[in-house]
Amino acid sequence: MKENTLDFKHLDKVKSSYLRHLFYASKFNCVGLLIFITGLIHSFLPFLFAYTPYKLAKYIVDETEKHLGKPKE
Repeated sequence: MKENTLDFKHLDKVKSSYLRHLFYASKFNCVGLLIFITGLIHSFLPFLFAYTPYKLAKYIVDETEKHLGKPKE
């Protein structure tokens, strides 16, 4: 799978405006930060946040697929 890091047509491809993309990307980045924080705590204290990082990561995948559709293999 080859992905370009520079894609000037990205907003057109995902059918999104700049502000909508900014909102979703920022939202998912905040969730990603929560994944890191809860995962780090869980690694030291396994009885805390047992499945929270997994559920948060699944949330990102589910919301992205709902918005963009499933990626082609």
